Amino acid sequence: MLRRIAIVVLLVLSLSLQSCASATSGLKSYVDSLDGYQFLYPVGWVPVQVNDGPDIVFHDLIQETENVSVVISPVPDGKTLEELGSPSEVGYRLSKNAIAPPIRSRSRTGQR
Repeated sequence: MLRRIAIVVLLVLSLSLQSCASATSGLKSYVDSLDGYQFLYPVGWVPVQVNDGPDIVFHDLIQETENVSVVISPVPDGKTLEELGSPSEVGYRLSKNAIAPPIRSRSRTGQR
């Protein structure tokens, strides 16, 4: 009887400890108080020094093509942030301008 109670207590304790795990348990926080932004990045990613480019870049040690970066652009004179659009709209426009369309290979006849 005592053995069953101990097993039940251990089971309840282990389940309750698992539910205490945070949703961000696999993430670290980066805060740039000078420029006023912060974000979460995966544990195991490292900062990369980049000159004349993004403000900060982190990349995965194993898959170096997986990365996150922050690019800061000034708001044009005479514009407000509201006039530029929501973050989703600005991100969409940026992705359309920053990502080049795929290059088509030429066929044997030289036509595209």
